[in-house]
Amino acid sequence: MKYLMAALVCLCMLLCIPNAAADANKVWEKGATIVTSYVCRDEKSIMKVVAADIKSEEEVLARIYALTKLRDCVGLPMPLPFYVLGLLVEYKDYKKVNTLVFSVAKVTKPDTHLGYVLAEGTYKIDKGI
Repeated sequence: MKYLMAALVCLCMLLCIPNAAADANKVWEKGATIVTSYVCRDEKSIMKVVAADIKSEEEVLARIYALTKLRDCVGLPMPLPFYVLGLLVEYKDYKKVNTLVFSVAKVTKPDTHLGYVLAEGTYKIDKGI
């Protein structure tokens, strides 16, 4: 019973709380602030989420739930802001929407990598002068 309740809470968190996937037309760049309700600790974990996100919504929800239980990803009690450090990968999800994986840091420590998050949109590469 407790596993069923935990699954329902995670599902509600992912579906009901606004996150970085709110705007598929958003153009992201290094230094932007992203608000999300989950963060994965390492590249291996977020790439498992990406692989599931390419297949279906059910797959990605199950993968995030499993990784949260394994403590490879963290579901936050409410969406929090993070600082975008850079782009890891760009892909199209199961709905054929442009999706990005960002390396993020705490807003208070913008130079220290914290984890990885997903966001819909495109990434603006700084070409310098």
